[in-house]
Amino acid sequence: SIVSSNLDSKDYEVTEKAEGISVTLNSLHFVADQAVLLPGEDQKVKTIANILKTIPDRTFMVVGHTADIGHYANQQKLSVERAQEIANLLKQSGIAPDRILFTGKGGTEPVGDNRTDEGKAKNRRVEIIIMED
Repeated sequence: SIVSSNLDSKDYEVTEKAEGISVTLNSLHFVADQAVLLPGEDQKVKTIANILKTIPDRTFMVVGHTADIGHYANQQKLSVERAQEIANLLKQSGIAPDRILFTGKGGTEPVGDNRTDEGKAKNRRVEIIIMED
């Protein structure tokens, strides 16, 4: 509850999963086809980092997702690179590196319809899962 009570619901979605509590950054914007955040977007990650620092003895899994556009290998590579970028920002924000893992799912777990611009935008997301260690 400390997570959901401190986040603006339009930018973040907090849900329970089998692995733990998932914080999805729904409106995190990167340069197209790159793992580079647009100016000012790092503040959203720092907001989450400040909350995560208050949670002791947990591992955090950063999961990158893309829209299902183009080749699978390219989607997978981009999703891993974006997850790694967010993991690096969490580390720079003071979270111990040994508490952060990252992976990419490419376009394999869509939450929106890849045939629409809105759906593709929903599929381009990063999750931070507070693992049930």
